Parts: sequence; C-alpha cells; structure tokens
Amino acid sequence: MNYLIFSKYKINNRIFKNVKSYIYTFFSKIFSQILYIPLMFYFWGVEATGVWIFLTSILNSVNIFNINASEYSFQELILTNKKNIENIYSNSLIITFINSLIISLIFFLLFYFFFSNLDILNSINIKNLFEILISLTIIFFLQNLINFLYIHFYVRGELNFNNYNRELIDLTYKLIIPFSGYMYSDLRILSFFYLILISSNFIYLLFVIKRKSNIHFQIRLINFTQIKKIFYGSLNFNYINLTNIINTSFLNFFIGFFYNAEILALTNALTMLFKNMLTRLISIGNEILMFEIPFLSKREKNKSLDYKKFHNKISFFLVIVYLISCFFIGEKIFNYWTLNKFNNYNYLMWVIIFETITFIAMINYLNIFKALNILKGLSIKILIITIFSYFVINVFQNKYMVIEMIFITLSIKNILILFFLKFFYSKRLKL
Repeated sequence: MNYLIFSKYKINNRIFKNVKSYIYTFFSKIFSQILYIPLMFYFWGVEATGVWIFLTSILNSVNIFNINASEYSFQELILTNKKNIENIYSNSLIITFINSLIISLIFFLLFYFFFSNLDILNSINIKNLFEILISLTIIFFLQNLINFLYIHFYVRGELNFNNYNRELIDLTYKLIIPFSGYMYSDLRILSFFYLILISSNFIYLLFVIKRKSNIHFQIRLINFTQIKKIFYGSLNFNYINLTNIINTSFLNFFIGFFYNAEILALTNALTMLFKNMLTRLISIGNEILMFEIPFLSKREKNKSLDYKKFHNKISFFLVIVYLISCFFIGEKIFNYWTLNKFNNYNYLMWVIIFETITFIAMINYLNIFKALNILKGLSIKILIITIFSYFVINVFQNKYMVIEMIFITLSIKNILILFFLKFFYSKRLKL
C-alpha cells in the first residue's frame, strides 16, 4: 500500500515538473514569436526575412532523407526492461551518427546544384551563399546528434530538462538573429551566429551527460541484427516525421517556389500566430503522454486512458476559446504584431484557422499510436495520403495560383487521415 502511494506520488511529481516546463516553454515561445517576426521585418526587411525562412526551410526539408532512430529508440527504451537499455542506445547512436554524416553530404550537394539558382536567392552572391551552405550543413549534423542525446533524460521521464534546454536555444536564436541586423546587412552573419549557438549547445550537453547519465555507449554491444531491428522500427517514425516536414518546411519551399518572398513571409506570420501557438499549447499534453502512455500501459492501463480522455476535453475547450478570440480580435492582433505590413489576408487567415483545427483533431489521435510504437503499416499510408495531397496542390497551383487552396487541401487531408485512423486502425490500440 505504501509502495503504491509512493509510486503515484513519483508519477504525479514527474508529471507536474514536466507540465510546468511545457507551460514555461509555451509562454516563452509566445514571447519569442511575438518579437521574432516584427524584429526581423524591422532590422532585415520583409524580403531578407523571406529569404532566411526559405534557407532554413531547406535545412529542415532535407530531413526527408533522414533515417532518425531517436524517436523509435526513445519509446522502445520506455517499453523495454533495464538490461536492454544500453544495447538499444549503443546501436541507435551508431545509426544516428552515420546517417547524419550521409544526409549532411546530401544536403550540401542538393543545395549547391539545385537550389542556388532559384529567383528567391538572387540577392545573395554565390560566394556568400556557399559560406551560408557550409554553416547550415554543420548545423544540420549537430542538431541530429543533439536530438539523439536528449534520450539520456527522456528515458528517466525528465522531459523538463529537454524542454528548458531546447527553449533556451530557441529563445536565444529568436533574439540574436533579428538584432544582428542592427549592425550587419549580410545574411552570412545569421548563419554564423546560428552555428555558434548550436555548437555551444552540443558541447554543453556532452558535459552534462558525462556527469549525470548512467547510460553509456558500449561498442561491444554493436551488432547487425539489433541495428536492423532499430532501423526498420525507426522507419515508421520517420514516415511520420517526413509527413510533418512536408507539412511545414517543404510547404514553405512550395510557397516560395510558386510565390514571392512577401507572400511566404505573410503565410509564415499567419501560421505562426494562428496555428503554432494553439498547436504548441495542446502539444503539451501529447508530449507528456508520449512518456506516460507506454509507462503506465504496463502498470495501470485504465489510468493512461483517463489521461488521454482528459487531454481531449482540454483540447476541445481550447479550440472553442481560440475560435472566439480569432473572430473578435484576430485581425487586430495580427496587424499590430506585423506592423501593418499586410493587406487583404482575411480569407487566407480563416482557411489557416480551419486547417489548424483539423490538424489538432488528427494529431491527438495519432499520438496514441506513436506512444505505443504501433505505427507499422500505418505511417507509410499517412505519408502516401500527404504526398498525394501535395500532388493535387501542385496541379491546382500550376493552373489557378490561388494560395488559399493550399490550406483547404491540407484540411481535407487531415480529415481523411483522422477517419482512416478511427475506422481502420483503432483495433491496434492496446489501452
């Protein structure tokens, strides 16, 4: 009896710490996002801001080729017993390191030979663009390793450390990058500051892990069978991640391909204010449940299901409040936030709001499958639906060039995936 009380106290204390860190992260991101766009517009201008968004979107879009073992390994470590932890960790680290090197090379070649001549980059000379490319390539490699190193804290349920570290880097980035325009006008400076920031974080994490972590890399545990198992298991998460990349960074590339830098800046500003804030708030519950569902499914199955139902109720309440707020003060806040830089965006704003609601409904349900590592056969189908939706977008944009139809198509895609999950895959849930 005393053990059960102590166990519940530990769980509730862990959840409280993690929730507190997510709430801090949420408000910190609101603060940084409120500052980031207007500061970038003020110090760098709308065109340079659009170019920088495009460059960093390519950096994230290259993850299309990335076989990242992190997420699968994170969930597998929670579901497995203690004696297998270092086995999974060591083989996952090898996959991450080798894969990051290969993808970094792909990123460099892809950018240099295919993207450097696009009209949106005409304002940057080839020498400067090459130096930016070198910086972004190193950043990409280090970020992949950093994302994997968070496993040391995730396996203990210490999501709060990961959140605080990520948010400190993100907040620093959103302050240093815009203000650098006060002294400089060369976009290379942005990439140099970004590289210094990511490198410093990588060194710091290595120092903390050496002092506090009980998980160590063991070369003797490396074996092909385990690598193969992790590789195929990771593919399912990577199909989901690829879907997310297509819906975010690739979407920016897509808009930049069909439209100019100003339109890209507008859609990003609308998405940041009317989508990212709400989805990040609701993702607090989803991120915590990514640990708690597999952790509790082995002990208290009904408890993990109760957590999920409670999260859905909170999500519904937040969506209602969000819609009312958008109706009464949405445009006023956006105009003030963007320094009245844009006109005639009302219809696009509401289309993005509708896409946001459908996305939240879909992602809340998908999160259960991710938490329990039961994505086999499911994630590839979601990816195919997403790719097909962008094929439809491409055909429509080539013929009509109506940007609102991009987000209408994405809303239909979200609804299709949600029904697909509920009617064809709900039996896989083991809660």
